[in-house]
Amino acid sequence: MGGSNLTYTGAVSFGGVPASFSAISDTQIVATSPGGAPGTVNVAVHTPAGNSNFLPYVYDPS
Repeated sequence: MGGSNLTYTGAVSFGGVPASFSAISDTQIVATSPGGAPGTVNVAVHTPAGNSNFLPYVYDPS
């Protein structure tokens, strides 16, 4: 994921489920999606500045 002010990211969630992540830089984080049922969920990032806008993520069963 890309954005700004991501260095101090405190949480990333996929459909409300916490995910493991690493802040690579102030503009990029890498997150591992937790398991989920096929379909689309919202991804949210929480930083000291607040929550991000939701981004869609699609679980593909194939």
